[in-house]
Amino acid sequence: MGLHARSVALAAGATGDHVERIAAMIVEARDITLEAARKALAILVAEGGAALPGVASGAPAAGADVTPSGGVATAIAE
Repeated sequence: MGLHARSVALAAGATGDHVERIAAMIVEARDITLEAARKALAILVAEGGAALPGVASGAPAAGADVTPSGGVATAIAE
């Protein structure tokens, strides 16, 4: 499942350290889909990760709860 999650993270546009982090996030959420990986990438960018090409810096995924009290898996599942 981990290899597939990394492949999906790459397909979503993740690079470098983001690949492993996004893979872990979507595995934790039990939602290994391109949509979930894109949401996870948006969450990482919103949390202060480096801006990536094609991703607006600081723009959270639509409906994502990126506050410290909001769980990552919950944000992906929404």
